[in-house]
Amino acid sequence: MIRSTALFTADKPMVSICCSTFNHENFIGEALDGFLMQKCDFPVEILIHEDCSTDNTAVIIKEYQQKFSDIIKPKFQKENQYSKGVKPISQLLLPRSQGKYIALCEGDDYWTDPYKLQNQVDFLEANEDFAICHHNMQVIYEENNNKPHLSNPPDGEKFTTIETLAHGNYIYTASCVFRDGLFGEFPNWFAKCPIGDYPLHMLNAQFGKIRYFPEIMGVYRVHNGGVWEYIKILFTEKKSGLTY
Repeated sequence: MIRSTALFTADKPMVSICCSTFNHENFIGEALDGFLMQKCDFPVEILIHEDCSTDNTAVIIKEYQQKFSDIIKPKFQKENQYSKGVKPISQLLLPRSQGKYIALCEGDDYWTDPYKLQNQVDFLEANEDFAICHHNMQVIYEENNNKPHLSNPPDGEKFTTIETLAHGNYIYTASCVFRDGLFGEFPNWFAKCPIGDYPLHMLNAQFGKIRYFPEIMGVYRVHNGGVWEYIKILFTEKKSGLTY
């Protein structure tokens, strides 16, 4: 369902929402609704990398774009870029972004709190010594009977640093907002990393602390269409000892 948006436009957005999607026809509408329901007192742009899906993902995105062409800015690939070794966030989405802050959310995850962006941006605006903030997520399993659980402990440390993050990634992609342009160009080794979010967080965390909000403001899906994400989440749980 296409909902009305509380966002407004301006010449330069405060936040660039970066969304990479592939074969997410069952999920992308919910992701876009989560973006559009945000209640902010600042302008936002929604950048989408549609990686030549073979289902109706592109069709759904175009329907939303027609209604919200001022803020939804998709790029539709003619060939799948991920299979060529291209990293959508670092190579295709961040170069297009104009925001002071970046919010990430892949096309199969979604936000549930309409004040997510406002709360995170307000904190970063008031605390210049922080580079990243993230929040708790509900983790759900689409194709098996695994029970939903939280991505992070409700009583987890609210303030951490790069030293903490170096022990293992606890920042879920759809939960984070970070300052753009902290480290300049991506280093050469970044292209060789099998995943993109963890090293990106490490690069940003060199320049400030990390704030954790225990409130649940989004949903992270584990499904057969995201096998690598399933591997990542199992690794995260093993490293952190999560049993939620």
